[in-house]
Amino acid sequence: MMIDVKIFFLSLAPLSSKALLNNPVPRESRHFKRSYLRGRGQKTKAQKRALRELWPEYGINIKGNELEFSKQYDPTVPLILDIGFGQGESLVALGSKFQMCTIIGCEVHNPGIGAALLRLAETELTNVKIVRADVFALIHSKRILPNLFACFIGFPDPFPHSVSRRLIRPDFIHSIEQCLTSDFSHPNIPPVSIATDNERYAQHAINLFTNAKWTKLQASYHPSLRPEWRPISNYEQKALNADRPVWDLAFAPPQSE
Repeated sequence: MMIDVKIFFLSLAPLSSKALLNNPVPRESRHFKRSYLRGRGQKTKAQKRALRELWPEYGINIKGNELEFSKQYDPTVPLILDIGFGQGESLVALGSKFQMCTIIGCEVHNPGIGAALLRLAETELTNVKIVRADVFALIHSKRILPNLFACFIGFPDPFPHSVSRRLIRPDFIHSIEQCLTSDFSHPNIPPVSIATDNERYAQHAINLFTNAKWTKLQASYHPSLRPEWRPISNYEQKALNADRPVWDLAFAPPQSE
């Protein structure tokens, strides 16, 4: 069954564009260690303007354990979650490729959100929205993402001196496994896919997922194995220019083996 892709920007409480610029990142629970670095980068004038003017069009909130979608939203549409989408390259690519799904972008840094809004405004995609929140605010309850069947994690912070801060850790793997549904699938995107230019992080992720009984579908830094839907972002190009190979990892949870 064909369904239009939608990518959604979310926050935990209704946010005006001014509040978006000034409020701290919503978090589901203080028991979760923050999986991102604070205050990364400065917003350009264009990004500030995008946050003010485009947020009402692309932003969406969480109310309790439910997403506040528009009346046009079809709750039966399968979801893909893009975690930490940076400048928004992957959001646009996912929205263009998987036009039968809803793509939800989750990011905490306003400069990246502003850049993504500008990218989306240049496209004809009407199915893209964004969440400004720690991802744990989205995956602590299956009710928030009831039709989630795939998630992409692009270049997560490696935290070389604080492994417990890494996004890929046992509580994340447990939470995402509880949220993923086996009712949907797509041959071109696995349940969990990760891109990283840090070999130690790649091995860390492989060890944790396999220890949790997930199936390793792919684990390689060979360029030919980069998913065809994943564009080379500005960050990835810098890594390649610095001769840092990019690892593409893919995993499936135990119940979908």
